[in-house]
Amino acid sequence: MELVNTLFASLAGTDPFTGVDITIANCKSAYWDEGIVQQLINQALDEGEKFVGADGLEGLLRYDVTLNIGLTSSKVWPGFSLDTTTISRLCACGADFGFDPYISDVPDVQCDLNTTNDLTVQFTAMLNPDERVIIAKRPLKKCESWIEDIYIFQVFKDAWKFHNDNSLRGFRDKQAELKLYARYYTVENCAEESCRDCNSCIRPSLSLSRSAIIRLNVAGNDSNLLIVFYVQIMPDDFVMQLHRF
Repeated sequence: MELVNTLFASLAGTDPFTGVDITIANCKSAYWDEGIVQQLINQALDEGEKFVGADGLEGLLRYDVTLNIGLTSSKVWPGFSLDTTTISRLCACGADFGFDPYISDVPDVQCDLNTTNDLTVQFTAMLNPDERVIIAKRPLKKCESWIEDIYIFQVFKDAWKFHNDNSLRGFRDKQAELKLYARYYTVENCAEESCRDCNSCIRPSLSLSRSAIIRLNVAGNDSNLLIVFYVQIMPDDFVMQLHRF
């Protein structure tokens, strides 16, 4: 465990009766480790269930909720995993998902993908005991808001063709792995007049829409996919991985 400045999972939405933005849950931790993010997410979802009562997580659908992970710290390498149960719970409440860390003095870790693309989505599987094969891969030169959803879907569609059955079930015992590499640039001296805080120029982030969460949930059920968000650092870059071990 490592001490952090701030770490929280915030579940927020819009009151369906008044239209006012509300915070339903805000769960915090003073420490970082690989399991803490999933723990905080489930704590926030538990609070959400209490908030809507007998309707359960589905009762949050009418609140148009977003679950955001915020992290501010130094010398932390923020990788974390989400199991199929957690993904299923996020799916049930219809949440958008966001991960917004700011890490100073980031550990210098070499990335296994050397690319200048803003986004690369890659699906692989162990077709032989000692051979991991790329089943589907899509690079994107410039990443726009919510484009991750489209590219995840396209990679899944490409992977469906492998067994000609329009599903990922054929990969269930093949250690299927989905990696999402998102490249973010660091800026030491920003020239943008609108920039008032350099932290906003150098932090990595990841946003997944509710439709992306739904697709990840289906893929997890089909192929026994464990979702892992993993930050790796290249010189002047941030690379986010989404994969199964």
